Amino acid sequence: MTMFVAGLNHKTAAVELREKFAVSAGSLVPRATRLKLQQDLDEVVLLSTCNRVEIYATCRHEADRASSLLESLGDGSPDCRSCTYFHEDLDAMRHLFRVAAGLDSMVLGETENHRAGQTGL
Repeated sequence: MTMFVAGLNHKTAAVELREKFAVSAGSLVPRATRLKLQQDLDEVVLLSTCNRVEIYATCRHEADRASSLLESLGDGSPDCRSCTYFHEDLDAMRHLFRVAAGLDSMVLGETENHRAGQTGL
């Protein structure tokens, strides 16, 4: 089983692009569920703030690359291939811990409230 993160953030994409992929708090769980079913993922957590949109997931097969996963979040969203990142396994865990600790924030240690939706259905 592979654990991965696909995303875009303040380091890789302009705010205008991040806004196009942002997921509202009320839509997180339905969008995560749809993503899980469409992409045949085992588990998925969506993280959406003003500075990042990330998909954390596990799957038993090779996952689509970051841009196709992110593009499946939006309806007609712009091409984001040049602005996305994709980390697997240990690199994905390192990234998750950096985000959770505020080390990957615009302001080091920032405590902005994160919105996340998850599904294991």
